[in-house]
Amino acid sequence: MKLMKKVTPLLALAICLIISVNARAQFLQDSNNRPLVEKKYMDITGSPYFNDTFLKGTVRLADGKHYENVYLQYDEVQDQVLFKNNIKDEIPSVFEVPVSAFSMDLADGTTASFQSLTGDNLKPGFYQVLQTGTTSLFKRMKKNIVENASYNTANKEKRITSSTSYLIKKADGKYISLKGDKKAFLSALSGRSKEIEAFISNEKIDFKNDEDLRRLIAYYNGLS
Repeated sequence: MKLMKKVTPLLALAICLIISVNARAQFLQDSNNRPLVEKKYMDITGSPYFNDTFLKGTVRLADGKHYENVYLQYDEVQDQVLFKNNIKDEIPSVFEVPVSAFSMDLADGTTASFQSLTGDNLKPGFYQVLQTGTTSLFKRMKKNIVENASYNTANKEKRITSSTSYLIKKADGKYISLKGDKKAFLSALSGRSKEIEAFISNEKIDFKNDEDLRRLIAYYNGLS
């Protein structure tokens, strides 16, 4: 009887380990992943990523499959989602099946959500969802690698540059690309420009602040 008491916990542990390994293998098989072995960013100034560390999140693939509690990193140069099943995994992977949407839990307790968008007059790629409703607002942060020759040397310095743009989806499903300034938003939200301009003035909307832009679109949706 004493021997059975010792064996039973060990057997239970072994079963748990087998289930865990099988579940992980099933995830890898289902996601059609490909290990990312190449090192793309060497001797470069600046970060190519939205998040420098892998963050827990969820993923929805174009084939309809949905995964939770995976660790994600968004490469804004390649416009590519990297993932790890376990935060301790050394080598990240990429999905072979296109990603249609993903979200990550940020350190400040908020969630950053992204959608893959395509359409007329729209550069396809991942856009961060800032506000949804009759009119929705998205943000696009695009990063590039530029090389500058150092003074009096043949060496070239590589650094990351970034540009930010916004996208509004109107009730008719059409997209409007715009810069982050007052004039662009007033033009895109035409029809209620007087109310919008008053709201911008009263609320001291900062067009470089995502939270202010969320409030602006939420107010505009409330006018409809």
